[in-house]
Order: sequence, then C-alpha cells, then structure tokens
Amino acid sequence: MLDAAEELLAEGGPDALTVGAVVARADSSVGAFYARFGDRLGLLLAVQDRFLDRLEAAAIAQASTLVAVDDLRDVLEQLVAAFLDVFRANRNAFNAILVQNLSVRSFRVRGAQASQQGARAFAAILDACGAQVTHPDPAVAADFTFRTLFALATHIVMMDEGEVTGAVLDPHQWIEQTTEMLHLYLGADRNG
Repeated sequence: MLDAAEELLAEGGPDALTVGAVVARADSSVGAFYARFGDRLGLLLAVQDRFLDRLEAAAIAQASTLVAVDDLRDVLEQLVAAFLDVFRANRNAFNAILVQNLSVRSFRVRGAQASQQGARAFAAILDACGAQVTHPDPAVAADFTFRTLFALATHIVMMDEGEVTGAVLDPHQWIEQTTEMLHLYLGADRNG
C-alpha cells in the first residue's frame, strides 16, 4: 500500500491520495488499509517516514562522496543540483508532507528531524572544504546556506515556475545561479 500511495502522490499530488485509490492500486481491501494505517493521515505519516528515510540515506551517501571533492564551487554545484533535483522529482510528495499537513505536529516533528540531519551533513561537507570557506563565521554560513537551499526547494514545491516573478528559469540556470550566489556568500572569492 505504501508503494501505491507513493505512486499516486507522484502522479496526482495529495488530492489523488484517497483510501479508495490506494486500496485499488495496491489490490488490497479497505479493511486491510484501516487495520494497517488507521486513516488517511496514518498512511501519510507512514509515507513520510519511508520517504524521509530514503532521502536521509541518499544524503548520507552523497555527503560521503562530496567530502573528497577538493573545490568548493564543485561541491556546491553538486549539492545544489542534488538538492533541487530531489525536490523537483518529488514535488508532489513534498507538497503533501511540507504544505498539506503543516498543521499536523507529527509531520512537523519528523520533517524537522530530517531537515536538521540534512543541515548537519551540509555543515560537515562545508567544514571539509576548510580554508576555501572564508566567511568570518563558518557555522553561521553553513546554517544560512542550508536555509537558503531549503527555501529555494520549498519554492519549487509550492509554486509553479514563473509564478513568483514571471520569469522562467530552466533547471541549469537554477543550479548555476544558486551555486554562484552561495559560492560568493561563503567567501570563496574573497581571497582571489
């Protein structure tokens, strides 16, 4: 049923995720659904846990490869690309988790845990870049940089491209411009 729920979210967003649709897609029964999840919110919580567990594992794998990259700009470009690609590819799931259920405390708590873990991993990657980060306070810089990426990702989840300013950026522009902004902020060019 979790596979079915994820497929429905990906295809049609939160509105497509109904008990009937999940049961039909999973070739299951309403009784089995309610026995396992209790209600639609229980299903969404299970989807969120599974989804965030996968994202956390992917982030850890990505972080371990980036620690070996020598150039801060390359690190940032790979991080920005991965971050924005994940949010684009999973827009409907993030919409259900971040937006549709924002008022549900358990969603917020689990989301905050995942976000904080991501921020710690991001800070560790930047720390591995050492002297290339010349911002006067590297810890603040890492925190603010992660918040900036998270804000951009939230924009992708909540708004269609072009809604904010009327301009449309292609994915390459998002990556290039965001990387440049973060690279300058972190101070990589202050000494050069």
